[in-house]
Amino acid sequence: MKRLAFILILPMAFACKTQKSAVEEASEPATQPGNGSIEISANTEEASSSDEEPGDSNTKPEKPFRTKATLGEIGGKTDHYNILSAEVEGVLLFMTIEYSGGCARHDFQFIGNRGVSKSIPPQRSVMLMHDNGDDMCEAMVKRDIEIDISELAMKQEKGNEIILNLEGYDEPLKFISP
Repeated sequence: MKRLAFILILPMAFACKTQKSAVEEASEPATQPGNGSIEISANTEEASSSDEEPGDSNTKPEKPFRTKATLGEIGGKTDHYNILSAEVEGVLLFMTIEYSGGCARHDFQFIGNRGVSKSIPPQRSVMLMHDNGDDMCEAMVKRDIEIDISELAMKQEKGNEIILNLEGYDEPLKFISP
C-alpha cells in the first residue's frame, strides 16, 4: 500500500516542479534578440508612464507618423485620442497626441473641410481621424504626427493665409503658404 501511494505521489511532485518552472519563465521579460522586437514586462505601469526620460525605456523611440492632409467631409467615425500640442511650421503641422492602445497598428488621416468661411483671413475646419485597429490594450501611448498641410491653403500663392480650426484643440492654427 505504501508503494502504491509513493508511486502515485512521485509523478505529482515532478509535475509541480515543472509548473513552478513554467511560471517563473513566464514572469521573466520575453525578448527575441536581433529582430527588433520590444521587451514585454509584467509591470504595465512602467510601460505606460508618460513622464519617462528617453533613456528609461527598453523600446526605441517611435518615428513620427507622417501623412498628407486631404480635402473632404470631416466628422466621420474616429477612435478616441487627446491632442497634447499642435504647431504649424511652414507646410507641416506637428501634433503630439495621446491614446490608449499599444498592441496593434494605429492609422491616422488628416481631413480638411472643403468649405471655407468668408472671414478675413478665411477659416477651414480640420480633423485628425484615428483608426485604432481594434486595439484592446490600455497603455497610454504618446505619438508625434507630422502632416503636410499644403493642400489646405485657400490659394497656392506665397503669403496666402488661412486659419485652421482643429477639432479637439482650443487654439486656432495660422497657416501661411510659403
